[in-house]
Amino acid sequence: MPETFIDAIFNEAVLAIVLGSITGFGVWLKNIKKIQDTSCKRLWRLEKAFALFVKMQLNQTKKTHPDTDTTAIEILIDELMDEQN
Repeated sequence: MPETFIDAIFNEAVLAIVLGSITGFGVWLKNIKKIQDTSCKRLWRLEKAFALFVKMQLNQTKKTHPDTDTTAIEILIDELMDEQN
């Protein structure tokens, strides 16, 4: 009789540990997803800011050196900005 009582307590403890672990793993995955979403948004903003910075730099180069050909870089930046939208 005491052996079955101890076995029942042990089984319930194991079940609680397993369910707690599964729940903890699910919460961890949810946090990873949130971190990944935040990182993607930050990366998108960084790419956009960098593309705008290069565009501003090209405009300044045109003003200071009007004889420099920057059309290839302009086409590349326009393509990158179109891909991001």
